[in-house]
Amino acid sequence: MEKKTYHAPPHSKRRRDDGINESSKIPKAHIYPWISDGLDRHTLGNMDHECFDCGAMMWLDERVNVSTRSPVFDTCCAKGKVLPPLQELLPPLDSLLDEMDSTARLFVQSFS
Repeated sequence: MEKKTYHAPPHSKRRRDDGINESSKIPKAHIYPWISDGLDRHTLGNMDHECFDCGAMMWLDERVNVSTRSPVFDTCCAKGKVLPPLQELLPPLDSLLDEMDSTARLFVQSFS
């Protein structure tokens, strides 16, 4: 019995079904150069203002009040609502952390 072999036709530049020539399309990775239309770049300045409640560094434009001397921010901690204040330590635990007698030293070393 004779073996039949089939060969695919040679590749050719064909038009796609939608009529657009493959070579006329813009490559996906093409980046257009920025063209100025007269708009200036917007800058926020330095991030050098600290939230009074949580200590987050913020831009002045992120403040929720009009004061530039004591700005108030709420996008970081919702004016202190997100981070509750630390509770006072119980006296026995406070003395173990503050004093430096032998018991306190052993207590602190147990965490090291």
